[in-house]
Amino acid sequence: MGLITRIISNEPINGTIKVPQAGSILHRYMICSALSGQDPEFICTNDSKDIRVTRNCLGVLGLGETSISDENFVYRLECGESDTTYKFMLPIAGAFGKTCIYALRGNLVFTSMDQFYRVLRTHGIKRDEIRPDLVKVTGQLTAGTYIFPGVSDGQALSGLLMALPLLKEKSAVMVEKKPQSEMYVDMTISMMRRAGISIEVLKDQNGLARVYRIPGGQRYDMKEVPAIEGDWELAAYWLTGAAVSNGTVTCTDLNTASLQGDRRILRILELFGAKTEEKKHERADAWEEGEPVFWSDITVKGGNLKGTNIDASDIPDLLAHVVLLASAAEGVSIIKNPVSIGMDADRVRALTSVMTELGAQITEVPDGLLIDGSGGKQLFGGRVGTHHDYRLAMMGTLAAGMCRKGVILEQADAVERTYPQFFEELERLKQNR
Repeated sequence: MGLITRIISNEPINGTIKVPQAGSILHRYMICSALSGQDPEFICTNDSKDIRVTRNCLGVLGLGETSISDENFVYRLECGESDTTYKFMLPIAGAFGKTCIYALRGNLVFTSMDQFYRVLRTHGIKRDEIRPDLVKVTGQLTAGTYIFPGVSDGQALSGLLMALPLLKEKSAVMVEKKPQSEMYVDMTISMMRRAGISIEVLKDQNGLARVYRIPGGQRYDMKEVPAIEGDWELAAYWLTGAAVSNGTVTCTDLNTASLQGDRRILRILELFGAKTEEKKHERADAWEEGEPVFWSDITVKGGNLKGTNIDASDIPDLLAHVVLLASAAEGVSIIKNPVSIGMDADRVRALTSVMTELGAQITEVPDGLLIDGSGGKQLFGGRVGTHHDYRLAMMGTLAAGMCRKGVILEQADAVERTYPQFFEELERLKQNR
């Protein structure tokens, strides 16, 4: 990734924006569609690097009815920085007995996969680390009972659940504690069921938080083309940016009943005292069965924010938003449990470093962060690095709206991983005064 630097002015953002389709749903839809061997005509409005690497990996593997195991062939899967792609492809490729080399980049190189590999190792999968960014995985995934001790990684669990119906025999997945980001596991199960897959979910069984029972010998059948709702994680940046810059932004086609966990940004904004409005409209083409589907246009107006306390243990993708809001609010905020499976300690330190360089008052305390907000007064701004992390790049960009002299953002091209149009949309919103 290059060293592109951008100068971000401190004007507020105003206007209406249609965010790209939810990446979390797209990953799951593309995989279920590929496993069905069908290729329905589909318009995708999310052209992020993460979506492209999943699409490319599926193409390399050639999944579907014609997919066969070839022990003498090694598939090279370029996963980029997408942990979703990596964790989804691992068990699915294993279900077909495909030998793969996974090429990793950026922070993904340092993402711990030890728990997942220990689970897979007991069912026929072997890992051989050629070097930190190249991992060779061999073996045939076998059916049976899988046990995840402690807190399980929701993405890894999702990948395994999508793979197990492809095996001939039945399987069960037993999870000791509630999965991290369970709403996204529920999203996976919902997509699987829409593709004709049977899966039973049992909760709180004999000391286990979750038990998933999956019959073997199933076939994916994805005939429908969904209308996919907007991405809550991406919308959250614009809504938070409006709140901290005294702007007004409306994000369209969002689903407030979504299984995207990041829809909780609405509750977080309300806890900080931000002004929010919702306008619902029915979507006849939305991909649901039985009940009418309503999507919403969500508006946030900047104003006086008040400090509050937030438990961040299950909202890793919203931690940057919480830090932004707390830094702009009046009074002290405490963010509990910022370190989680989805947000490790190094990333939390990098996040707080970006904001303190701009003038935010952040102190690390046991199991959390204490933030003494500016109370509407502007931070002084300045030059910050993004550590090649799209979350920090977008956070630093939107922090410019609460700074006296704006922000000079290094490694700005990190946003291309999830939101290639981000800076184009930013300039449009800054012109609406």
